[in-house]
Amino acid sequence: MTCKSNLLNIRSLNLDLKTLKITDSISGNKGFGHYIENFEGQCQIK
Repeated sequence: MTCKSNLLNIRSLNLDLKTLKITDSISGNKGFGHYIENFEGQCQIK
């Protein structure tokens, strides 16, 4: 499953339902600079 947004910044969220691995990436302009944030994790079913 992939979700993407281009409203005020660029964001990409990916969830692999087979491995339950999630990755999230966001980038855009903040004030006078450009920022990039990345996240990666493992989900668990409870």
